[in-house]
Amino acid sequence: MQQHGAFSQRTKTTTTRRLGGLAAATACVAALGLSGPATAQASSSGPSVSAGPVTLQYSCKLTDLGTVFNDPWTAEVSADLPTEVAAGASVPGPAVTAKVTTGADAADQLRALNVKTLEGTSAAGYSLAGAVTSPGARTASLTVPQVAVPDTGVVTTTASGTGAAETAASTPGTITVSVGDFTADLTTDSGFVAHVGCTLNPDQDATLGTISVV
Repeated sequence: MQQHGAFSQRTKTTTTRRLGGLAAATACVAALGLSGPATAQASSSGPSVSAGPVTLQYSCKLTDLGTVFNDPWTAEVSADLPTEVAAGASVPGPAVTAKVTTGADAADQLRALNVKTLEGTSAAGYSLAGAVTSPGARTASLTVPQVAVPDTGVVTTTASGTGAAETAASTPGTITVSVGDFTADLTTDSGFVAHVGCTLNPDQDATLGTISVV
């Protein structure tokens, strides 16, 4: 692949930077992910159920190096959300899980650069709409546990974390939680930290779940 060839022509210092960057990108989408909704169980909420999973595709790049990956990445996102909450009730942040799979080109480059493991954190964007006191964009902090880069195939990571606490509106309605873009800071086995940015591809339904406010 073209990016692989470019890496092989770099100096040792540049190769080390890209090695870390590629590892970051690979883990990122998990970090993807992605994303976390903002509503969950409150003292006056209904039973908690698993919302999703919603499977989405992203375009990812290394923001510090300018490297763009051609193959899309996939994030499978789910979260614990209550089925309903009382009007005006406090809604604690939910537990979020994002399973992310890299594109083939990113995985191949990681192996070519002899990357063995990667791990880190992700700032996952999401949004709230409808019957919530402050609708709009949010960010959930996710952790990407260390994962080994396989000898063949794509790289899959599973990130987890918690979304922000919210307050339901004072009148009945519906809260809609949607997944958004994300960034990640990932560390490779060489100790290099790289920065990744992933953008949700267009024409997808990114709705993770809804909560009834009664």
